[in-house]
Amino acid sequence: MFQEFIEILILSAVQGISEFLPISSSAHLILVSNFYDLKTGSLLIDISLHLGSLFAIIFYFRKDLLDLKNNKNISSNLSLKSIIIIGLFQILALIPGVSRAGITMTAARFMKFNRVDSGKISFLLSIPALTGASLLGLRDIFYQSIEINYVVITAVIFSFLFSYITVKFFLNYLNRFSLNIFVFYRIIISLVLFAIIYF
Repeated sequence: MFQEFIEILILSAVQGISEFLPISSSAHLILVSNFYDLKTGSLLIDISLHLGSLFAIIFYFRKDLLDLKNNKNISSNLSLKSIIIIGLFQILALIPGVSRAGITMTAARFMKFNRVDSGKISFLLSIPALTGASLLGLRDIFYQSIEINYVVITAVIFSFLFSYITVKFFLNYLNRFSLNIFVFYRIIISLVLFAIIYF
């Protein structure tokens, strides 16, 4: 039971942190699971982790979502056209290794949104993405026997906590620093993985 708890804690931390940073959450979940040889992973756990992140982002931006016509916390003009364009870029996240957060923030930056606004837009666009991922997962296990036990509940709770903390601190980070560190991080981890696989 303790080992299971630790594994859920690790997966929740990876999901909650990497989901909203421009580093690809799915890739990091796979890497961490393989590196530590985690046994807890399953489709239901994956759904639970995504639900935790979804609940966190909805809770954090609850005031904005209740008044979508007033995008009042986004200083730049946020139009339907810009949302559609950035949303189309989000489709590229279907390519393995492409960060959803990274591609949407990059698209927003190209459209002249500042760093903080780009982050907020990316977070808000994560809601349909996380909802879709959760619904597809639930569809796949619809005819299976689902056991809502402490592992599932723990995964949702910890994913929620890590996601909420990440969103809060990342917005503060964006207000002061650029995204260059994440570019360097992705380059370094790519080179390390390339060396491990081919050498």
